[in-house]
Amino acid sequence: MKKTGSIVWSAFEGVLRFVVFRVLHIKLQEDIFDKFLQFVKFAVVGFSNVMVSYFFYLIFFGLFQIADILPNVDYLIAQLIGYVLSIFWSFYWNRKYVFAQSADSVLWYQALIKSFVAYSFTGVFLNSILSFLWVELMGMSKVIAPIINLVINVPINFVMNKFWAFRRR
Repeated sequence: MKKTGSIVWSAFEGVLRFVVFRVLHIKLQEDIFDKFLQFVKFAVVGFSNVMVSYFFYLIFFGLFQIADILPNVDYLIAQLIGYVLSIFWSFYWNRKYVFAQSADSVLWYQALIKSFVAYSFTGVFLNSILSFLWVELMGMSKVIAPIINLVINVPINFVMNKFWAFRRR
């Protein structure tokens, strides 16, 4: 798995480098491109994180439905389980490939706790406040509001992970 992951990320970086420099002819300094690449990797991990969370939500929701366990709150418990498992998923990939340079200098359990706090802040607290603001106060669609939230939450989450959770000691 370790080797496969490295190969996939290296191929991804090569394709992105080709598109940015050769296809789009964008002139970037190497250090700027590296920062851009790190953010793109973070976004890719974030997208996979959403898929993992939803996958586990569906599995546990289905199991609760079949077993008739907690019928009034089954979807909430399934959502919580999916959310927590997706944080572990995200932590692994962020530590291994997105913030790899600082991963060895940060104790894994400290980074995990900080990542959990960062994701909880943006994924639960900030999302709830923003959703209320968009839907209830501004009359925005309940379907569009979460998309707007992503535009705000992803950069904040990236900064919190980069400069706090995975910051070098």
